[in-house]
Amino acid sequence: MPHPIFISAAVVLFIGLVSAILYAVKIHNRKKHSEQLLIESERKYRALVEHAVDMFFVNEFDRERMPFIEVNELVYRLLGYSRQELDSMSPIDLCVQDPLLLKRFMLHRKQLAKTGFVHYTTKLQSKDGKVIPVDANAKLIEWNGKRVVITILRDISESYATELALSESEERYRRLIELLPDAVGVIADGAVVFLNRSGARMFGADSPSVIIGMSFLDFVHPEYHTMVCGRVNDILADQLPSEPLEINLYRLDGSMFYGMVQSTPIIYRGKPSVLVVVHDITQRKLTEQTLQESEEQYRRMFELSPYAICLLNMNGKIVFVNDKAVELFEADSYSSLVGINQMDIISPAYQEESKARFQSIIRRDFSGLTYENHFVTLHGNPFIAEISVTCVQYEGEIVVLAHIQDISQRKEEEEQLQETNRLLKKLSTIDGLTGISNRRHFEEALEKEWEASSTYSKPCSVIMFDIDYFKRYNDTYGHQGGDACLKDIASSIKRLVKRTGGVFARYGGEEFVILLPRTNAHESLHLAERIEQQVAALRIRHAGSKVSDRVTVSIGVATMIAAPGLKREELIEQADRALYQAKLAGRNQIVMSDSQGVLS
Repeated sequence: MPHPIFISAAVVLFIGLVSAILYAVKIHNRKKHSEQLLIESERKYRALVEHAVDMFFVNEFDRERMPFIEVNELVYRLLGYSRQELDSMSPIDLCVQDPLLLKRFMLHRKQLAKTGFVHYTTKLQSKDGKVIPVDANAKLIEWNGKRVVITILRDISESYATELALSESEERYRRLIELLPDAVGVIADGAVVFLNRSGARMFGADSPSVIIGMSFLDFVHPEYHTMVCGRVNDILADQLPSEPLEINLYRLDGSMFYGMVQSTPIIYRGKPSVLVVVHDITQRKLTEQTLQESEEQYRRMFELSPYAICLLNMNGKIVFVNDKAVELFEADSYSSLVGINQMDIISPAYQEESKARFQSIIRRDFSGLTYENHFVTLHGNPFIAEISVTCVQYEGEIVVLAHIQDISQRKEEEEQLQETNRLLKKLSTIDGLTGISNRRHFEEALEKEWEASSTYSKPCSVIMFDIDYFKRYNDTYGHQGGDACLKDIASSIKRLVKRTGGVFARYGGEEFVILLPRTNAHESLHLAERIEQQVAALRIRHAGSKVSDRVTVSIGVATMIAAPGLKREELIEQADRALYQAKLAGRNQIVMSDSQGVLS
């Protein structure tokens, strides 16, 4: 029979073994649960990335050509390469083949190694040769024991084409520059030779004149002097724009801010110069410095997005936002936005339209949609935004992924530019001295009314008149006196013509012309008599006149109905001949020409 001590030891050993087995099972279950949560989290954010409106690259950093580890579906769709083709390519293979790109690629790589983040623009080339300019944000992270680069690229073709169009008109370009919120300057021979008002404000000056003439290096942190001087020299030598550069800049009072600087060569006042645009990115830099790295790789990607991102469930309730959305909607925290209905942040006047559109989105009437909408922040401040939406899977249900960009400032600038263009068009039709229409405007109006006369068989009349002995008036009272005389007569007759709906213009020198649509000979002759009386009533002294001691006018009147074979120039010629006849007959009188050119 076994000794009792062995029996006791066996019992103790058995109890310990059972406890160990139970503990191991408990640890195994916990591990399985954690693995399932991790897989589910990665699946969720992978789905978000696959349906995003930006391209995503994940590349291995420490290998020479930085091969692709992963890209989202949008990359294959936009660039046209297959998964197998991309496996043998590197990021530089996707760019436009420019000798400078390899150099810039190495600079970006060094900056990534140094700071862990780089922002730049470049041009991608699809398999079929299409060039796609992109704005890129790249971040270096640790992933599965190796360093990888996560890059978010946004197609900026539209804004790139808009920038090219700005060079069409120097005057319009200058006016647009003054409307821009960014600093725009020109550097020549190392000095600032032009700066817009926004630039003056950005650098702490009351006006651009305070800064013009100073060395541009006075505003650049010493750490960047060598790099910036080298860039300026390269731009002038190669006549190529530089990649955007983020540097520390100084204001006049010595305070520092972050600026994103873009430069391109231009000819300014006949000299090779560099056009510089500075965008204040201080707020963005401060935001980037405060970002906390997320445990999930794909959440980091969303936080790198320069735009607000929201996820909405089928009822229109917000279930996820990024930090940019919290900032854009002036929320106190993440939880202030999550859980509210989208209608709470849409302007009341646009809610019905938004409801109908949202139903179309969740019915998947289209795979993706970009549109504009009007929002209000949680503090009640309105703004206009551009939204790109698509449907994705999130936590087991279909949700709407929305990228939101505030375009209020852009819309305001577009409206200001349109208003400027309208003003420019108006100024191009006004006589600078008298303030009435100029000859160009008159001829445009005559062309239109001549066509109307032909269409409706209605008469069209022209009155031409000029000031008698005006050269003698200038000789007697000087050119300033002559200008005053012209303005007084134009102002007086303008009020008279305005009642008729006609077009009153300065035709040249002291000669004026009036276009009277749908006006017969009797009516136009009556107006000519009123003009003669109006000028006489002004009682402007004219010591040099041979017909009166006051300013008088000679008037020619013509009326025609447009018909096949007749040109509108014939109406002008008849009025001009009638005016000439009035002068030959002794001036200070009216001569009427009928449709056959007979003077009376």
